[in-house]
Amino acid sequence: MAELFAASPTADLAAIAGGGVTVVEAPMRGKLLLRLTPDAREKASATLGFPVPARPLASTVADQAACLWLGPDEWLLLCPADLVEPAAEALEESLAGIHHAVVDVSHRIVTLRLAGPRITEALAAGCPLDLHSRAFPPGTVARSLLGKVGITLHRLDADRFELHVDRSFAEYAWLFLAQAARELNG
Repeated sequence: MAELFAASPTADLAAIAGGGVTVVEAPMRGKLLLRLTPDAREKASATLGFPVPARPLASTVADQAACLWLGPDEWLLLCPADLVEPAAEALEESLAGIHHAVVDVSHRIVTLRLAGPRITEALAAGCPLDLHSRAFPPGTVARSLLGKVGITLHRLDADRFELHVDRSFAEYAWLFLAQAARELNG
């Protein structure tokens, strides 16, 4: 199945760099969707060795992994691609007997890395979130829209974001951001 998704959905698209906006597709990472009760969240945190966020809109980052809060009982775990299977197995083993779900969505979700001093302006062209650093500081995660596409947006620092989007909509998100960057360039 991995061979079906070996090609990047943005590989044939023109680069986005200029006007204070840069967009690149992140290298393939493992992605696990976690559905956890409060008890399961605590056990998952112990298993992973870092906290699964309990606070809404928060993220935790540890070494090469990150865990993003998506909803009251839902998180997205990001890790190196070669660690996704061992992580899923370890979680399943530690959560046995507790209501939970661990689903590998590595090939479903594409991550775009957004950067530059005008990236929040480019995002504002189609994302209704208030991206001012007081309202959306580094470490914040939110589900939203970019144009007509559902996204998960994670602010890494003042001028860097990761945008997670379903593979089938990655080209749309890319082209939307390219158009926004062109308009910022005048």
